Amino acid sequence: MLDHKNQRDASRAGEERGAQSEKDLTQMGMGKMVIDRSDVDVETDVLSPASPRTQLANQTKQWYKKYVCHMLLRQREIPRSKDGRHISLDLSRTTPLVDERTGKHYVNNTIRSSRYTIWTFFPLQLWFQFTKIANFYFLIMGILQLIPGLSTTGTYTTILPLLFFLSFSIAREGYDDFRRYRLDRVENRRLARSKESSTASPPPESENSAWATVKWIDLKVGDVIEIRRDEQLPADIVLLHSDGRDGIAYIETMALDGETNLKCRRPPDELAKRCGTVTDLARCRANFAVEDPNLDLYDFHGKVSLDDSTLPLTLENVIFRGSTLRNTKRAVGMIVNTGEECKIRMNANKKPQTKAPAIQYMTNRVVILLTIFVILLSIGCTAGYEIWTPVFENRAWYLDDAHLPLEEIFIAFAIEFNNLIPLALYVSLEIIKFAQFLLLQDIEMYDPVSDTPVVCNTQTIFENLGQVGYIFSDKTGTLTENVMRFRKIGIAGTAWRHKDRKEATSDGNESTGNTQPRIEIDEPSPQDQELSTDGLLQYIQLHPSAPFTAKAQIFLLALALCHTCFPETQANGDIAFQATSPDETALVEAAQDLGYLLVDRSTHSATLLTQLSGTDSETREKYEILDVIEFSSKRKRMSVIVKFADGRICLLCKGADSVILPRLKVDEKRARDASPSEKRKRKSIDEMRVAKMRRSMQEDSMNSLERLSIGMGRPELSRLSSDLGFRLSVGFERAHETLHTARGYWREKSVPSSDPALAVRRVVEEAQSIDDAAILERCRQQIDDFACEGLRTLVYGYRLLGEAEYASWHKAYHEATTSLTNRQEMIEAAGELIEQNLDLAGATAIEDKLQKGVPETIEKLQRANIKIWMLTGDKRETAINIAHSARICKPYSQVVILDQASGDLEQKLTSTLLEVSTSNHTVVVIDGQTLVSIEKNETLTSIFYELLLVVGAVVCCRASPSQKASIIKNIRRKLPKSITLAIGDGGNDIAMIQEAHVGVGISGKEGLQAARVADYSIAQFRFLQRLLLVHGHWNYVRTAKYILLTFWKEMLFYSVQIMYQRWNGYTGTSLYESNSLMVWNTLFTSLPVMLPGIFEQDLSAETLLAVPELYGYGQESRGFDMWNYTWWMLMAAFESQVIWWITYFLFGVVPITDDQSLFAIGNLAFSVCVVFINVKLLILQFHYKTWIPLFGAALTISGWWAWNLFLSAIYYKNPGPYTVYHAFTSQFGKNPTWWAVFVLICLVMFICEVVVEVLGRWWGKDLVAVWQELEQDKTIRKRLKEEGGEGGYGLMN
Repeated sequence: MLDHKNQRDASRAGEERGAQSEKDLTQMGMGKMVIDRSDVDVETDVLSPASPRTQLANQTKQWYKKYVCHMLLRQREIPRSKDGRHISLDLSRTTPLVDERTGKHYVNNTIRSSRYTIWTFFPLQLWFQFTKIANFYFLIMGILQLIPGLSTTGTYTTILPLLFFLSFSIAREGYDDFRRYRLDRVENRRLARSKESSTASPPPESENSAWATVKWIDLKVGDVIEIRRDEQLPADIVLLHSDGRDGIAYIETMALDGETNLKCRRPPDELAKRCGTVTDLARCRANFAVEDPNLDLYDFHGKVSLDDSTLPLTLENVIFRGSTLRNTKRAVGMIVNTGEECKIRMNANKKPQTKAPAIQYMTNRVVILLTIFVILLSIGCTAGYEIWTPVFENRAWYLDDAHLPLEEIFIAFAIEFNNLIPLALYVSLEIIKFAQFLLLQDIEMYDPVSDTPVVCNTQTIFENLGQVGYIFSDKTGTLTENVMRFRKIGIAGTAWRHKDRKEATSDGNESTGNTQPRIEIDEPSPQDQELSTDGLLQYIQLHPSAPFTAKAQIFLLALALCHTCFPETQANGDIAFQATSPDETALVEAAQDLGYLLVDRSTHSATLLTQLSGTDSETREKYEILDVIEFSSKRKRMSVIVKFADGRICLLCKGADSVILPRLKVDEKRARDASPSEKRKRKSIDEMRVAKMRRSMQEDSMNSLERLSIGMGRPELSRLSSDLGFRLSVGFERAHETLHTARGYWREKSVPSSDPALAVRRVVEEAQSIDDAAILERCRQQIDDFACEGLRTLVYGYRLLGEAEYASWHKAYHEATTSLTNRQEMIEAAGELIEQNLDLAGATAIEDKLQKGVPETIEKLQRANIKIWMLTGDKRETAINIAHSARICKPYSQVVILDQASGDLEQKLTSTLLEVSTSNHTVVVIDGQTLVSIEKNETLTSIFYELLLVVGAVVCCRASPSQKASIIKNIRRKLPKSITLAIGDGGNDIAMIQEAHVGVGISGKEGLQAARVADYSIAQFRFLQRLLLVHGHWNYVRTAKYILLTFWKEMLFYSVQIMYQRWNGYTGTSLYESNSLMVWNTLFTSLPVMLPGIFEQDLSAETLLAVPELYGYGQESRGFDMWNYTWWMLMAAFESQVIWWITYFLFGVVPITDDQSLFAIGNLAFSVCVVFINVKLLILQFHYKTWIPLFGAALTISGWWAWNLFLSAIYYKNPGPYTVYHAFTSQFGKNPTWWAVFVLICLVMFICEVVVEVLGRWWGKDLVAVWQELEQDKTIRKRLKEEGGEGGYGLMN
């Protein structure tokens, strides 16, 4: 944070230069007030513009824009304003302001995340439904059936079911979108306080009554609103006044950019003086000119005119919608952007695509093939009829004038065989999706802490959950809980463990396995327990004059003073801290635990209350704060210059080790050469650690089956494990061992005694005996050890300054802070001058607390061959630290940082692309600005996305919401067959959630902004592994099996019908009775395909969690691909031949049967199909055998015989091709030959099925089949339950 006195000086300097202010403002960027959307919207098409596909797409877009949008819909692009939008501060205004770009009122403050409006719902839904090829096919067939005389199967048998199905689908989609609308309505109707329009100034006693409560939807551009602590901003505002210290308002922008640190916003000083009260606001006349609405979250240009002076408006003076006011009692601002023109809404995806399951692509291909087959079949049967006509029809006197024209017989056959493409497929699929929706309510994905279950907002893409190849995750609130804990410190070559007050009061009952962001180590040994900060404080108390004590005290002083926190006394007397980041809060609270309590802080002084452990005496010390050089992502450090009570001036500096260590006094070369033995030992330990981890993972990958088989002595399992290379766990125990080894040799021998005080004294005495170079080397080693445990590290340095040196530097720094141009660059240059020749104070390690189970979840998802990318708006160092903590980055990963400021990007990309092949795991780190530079260059874009497809993981930091969506969009274009999943919890994640194939929202601390627009919402990231690995896999298997079995049963059933056409002269006569045919799909074959689609579980949840490699079954679409489909169709063709020829030869033509009517033969074939399909699908093929499939088979088969009794009783005795009247009860139903043939055909079919199944499992055994077999072993099943249970993270834990 800048020195606020200097900021006020800068404002005065700007006012004194009133004559030149306009020119300066232009130089500062007012010329860029109208920002081109293309400058910030990086949704660049990575396809080459020279390609025919791109040219055609561009021409289509231009045609659509010109003729549809402009001419038909009368839509026009909003032009840019000349110099931004002009808004006057006027509380007496009663009419809405007019947008000069459109000539109409500014847009209202309504937001809409629902996909449709009342006018677009039906057109868009009809378009979406009929883009499904099957629906379009049935529409054509239904229209043809309506033509009199063409259909042999009825008039409305296709169109009515189609209309019912479409109505059901559209109604369900409408309900899903209506729920989004209701959530939008809740937000739009939230309440805010706005200044009532009045021409009179209110009396002082009515200040509070001057604010009227209004709904967010009623706010308009130019309105003045009041925001109170912990309230969200309803619109983008320019800050007019703040009750915070020195006029500062602290805001949290986590919902916009994902950053957790609080940001400072303040109104221009002159404006704040005139807007302190409602009376002042009424009198103030200020004219604002601000940039047009755009997507850029990190820049803002504007100006405000007050009387004869003009002041600049920058990002420091505005607060965007979605921000939350923190640590500030009250703030007042004027609205400049509303509704969909707010920054957060402009970064959202305004036109989300209607999401369809990936399996629909394969289904459409099959439908096209079947359509071609039906056409060819109709042509063949038509040709057969034309051949049969001269040979038979012309010679039969009873067929006179019965000949049908060629086109009519063709259409008749097309209608007769149209059910080869089953309409029931789509009708039943809707029922299955609803049942899957109900089964998704898994108790293991319920979070009892927040009382949040899993929520499904989209019911059409359940199977996509089982085919995900890429996961794009936000960081803050998604992977982390945004809770920082101070863990370790390093002082003068010694390392100390810290336990804060909260942990102490909970007696250490914190969960160890899943709540830590780092790799958990075993319980501390007695030696480790003695080196705690309690021992440090005790040593300082007992040895106040020791050299080590002096070093420890300067470190603790730096911890308590080098920050921007403000203390705040709570109602119960406790002190809380207002900080710009949770890191700073953790550091200041740690200083409090160590005896240095910050009790007061202003812009110019800080007061500490010091108390050593074990004593009751307290000392109050006041330090003068001379300057603050704030932290920036470029500087990676911050400094505070303080004056002690004795007059000494000291610079306290903290930052990343890569920045602070080179600025220390100790010569680096000397530090490296001082302890060559330590350097060699450290290097050997690092190499051993990496090599051991790699060997551990390789051994674990090759031996997982052997470990699970528990000595079963099965050689085929050993061979399979080496072929498939999958594993059950990562060898976590080995990782513990290697981390203990990597702690450093000096830690292993530092505590030979069991006496804690003696142990501490020996460690300190050893540290005092070494020189500064050795201390620096040990500090480096400690930082490495801390980082290996996933902790965020900072290094502290200090320097005593002389009066003359400080005065000379302060002059240069003052000029930098008061400059109107290049202010930040000048401040950084001034900081560089003073932040040199530092003395090492110490190092800290902070735990950025991950959510429970995040590292384990990511590890299992990576084993499932899912690439996990982290897209965050946070700074690079934080993102990399979290990536290591969450195991996105492995200990052996090669981390490649792409930065436009570091040099030639093309050379860096090219060299990295070549090096990836030699690295086991490469992680690319890139920031938003570099991404913009890359995507403006076609060559760089091509190389960049080619690189992204081969690396192990990607970390994108400082990314805007639109950039997150752009990355996903481009990956979808590059890999159209890969399924992407985006997961986040804030408003800044909405765009990427809507862009991905599957969007998952976290119901977290940022509210429900992401959860309400996502397809699925969960309470914790750890539930994602169960959502994907278990329910995703099951739902893919269920849906794929349902579709495949539906196509199979229709092909089997109608192939018998096709075979019969030769014996009826290709006249289209049906083998099956029409009423039975009408209810074929509804009554007799619906359960055999629907029950597997709802209840099938090919593997247990424990197995799927313990062996994530099984997830590849869905990723590779092995459940329903062209080879699988072809095999099932060939089986259906073979089985139909068996049914027809045995029926024909053993019953149709033998003389011993009493009833050889068409109905008896057709009913026999029909009965065989019903029994065989039900037994095969619900008993033989159903893996998860419970009472449900057995009951379904018994119900359907018994229902078929009941249907025959029903038909025999109700049918009239009329002449026709089907003699149904009493046929089953009195004729063929009493014929032993009919029943003998029926039993014989069923036996033959079952024997063939068993033989094929046995041969298939013997020769074509895949990974799923192997684990289905292994699950039958009780020992392995117990081991799987143990391993799988560890990944459940449900209520059982």
